[in-house]
Amino acid sequence: MNNDDQKKYNILQNIMQKLNQKYIALPENETKRNNKLLVVIDRIVQKIRSKSPLFDNLYQNKYYGGSYYDNLKISQPSEYDLDCVLCLPKIAEPTVEVSDKPGYVHVVLNMQALEKKVDEAPKYIGLEKLLKGNRLCAKKVKSWMEGLMALILPTTLVVKIDDSEYSVKDTFFVVPKSPSDTDTVYWRLSFQEQERELISGYAVMKPTIRLIKKIRDRYQHKIASYFIKTVFLWELENVDKNLWNKTLSYVFMTSLQNRTTDMHLQMLRKYAQYIAHKNIPYYWNKDYNLIGDLSETTTNCIANKLKNIADEVDRNYQNSPYDIVQYFCMDSCLLQKSTLKLSSKKFRWLKDLREELEVKRADEARDRNELMKVISMVNKKVDDLVKKTEPSKDDFLDLLLDSNETLTRTSNFQSQQNL
Repeated sequence: MNNDDQKKYNILQNIMQKLNQKYIALPENETKRNNKLLVVIDRIVQKIRSKSPLFDNLYQNKYYGGSYYDNLKISQPSEYDLDCVLCLPKIAEPTVEVSDKPGYVHVVLNMQALEKKVDEAPKYIGLEKLLKGNRLCAKKVKSWMEGLMALILPTTLVVKIDDSEYSVKDTFFVVPKSPSDTDTVYWRLSFQEQERELISGYAVMKPTIRLIKKIRDRYQHKIASYFIKTVFLWELENVDKNLWNKTLSYVFMTSLQNRTTDMHLQMLRKYAQYIAHKNIPYYWNKDYNLIGDLSETTTNCIANKLKNIADEVDRNYQNSPYDIVQYFCMDSCLLQKSTLKLSSKKFRWLKDLREELEVKRADEARDRNELMKVISMVNKKVDDLVKKTEPSKDDFLDLLLDSNETLTRTSNFQSQQNL
């Protein structure tokens, strides 16, 4: 691939970097703040251990998973994947059996062997209630965990426990995710730590994933974050790994050469191709199709939209590079006007919102004051921009990204007040 190919989309680099840094990646202060909030998890776990001898004896440690800890989160975290790693007793001879459904396994216990150990058996009273026959039942385990949470937490606190993980062997996890509500003895294999290592160390791998996730959110495509990450796991095998250390615009938009098929596809187009083929194979068992349940109508609609976006960027990026912003932000019309004019009335909602927040209850003061600082900052940018005789498109881009962030944070704040 020659230098001209590598420089083809350089005109988009600054714009895409700003999109990622200011609008998509989590600000450092938000990350630090949310890490502090997670201290409460230790207290919750200790409380559960004090209430349940069975949980206390099974509990091994915590494992934090999901987009937030993979550094792939694209919005202010409102939930976290807390994986409680439970170690099944060796004397119960836990084994993992391959099931008839690709990607899923059975967890089998020998309770008779456990009962013969008179010194150990009392530690695991109640474990037999979590079985269906001799197989660990995912539905019963989740219900058991929900019951323990209900014992110690206020009814108004929303806690996501669906992805809690239970260790069978040190090298991987199995999670209580079943193919359907009736398939209660199926568990899904999970290799979160291995996946985290696989996607680490590549300069623009994670920013590229975040950009695609933002397009997904912008158009409300029903594709899970894990499915998008899986596409990139497969592409790590298909393309030269050095490509992931080039510029963000190059990796996101430039044709990448597949070492196996010698085909050139943009990463955005490659993602669209997986959707169009209605097949994102599970990385650890390619016979399991992660999007197999999606209808052909849905996958065609998503694939066509992605293709149209890539086509439009290719047609317009030389003359109108800022047009790419519309695929990530709702209010991008400011950047698309040929005559750049700014009316402070357009952002009157910021001043109105500030006045509304000023009358909120005192016990909401911390979150309210933090949001008001952001609103004041954007208000000042509006005022400063109005005074400029010839504002640049970069000025508009900064304002657009800040105002979009404010809308998101406002929505989150108001949602919290309605809980």
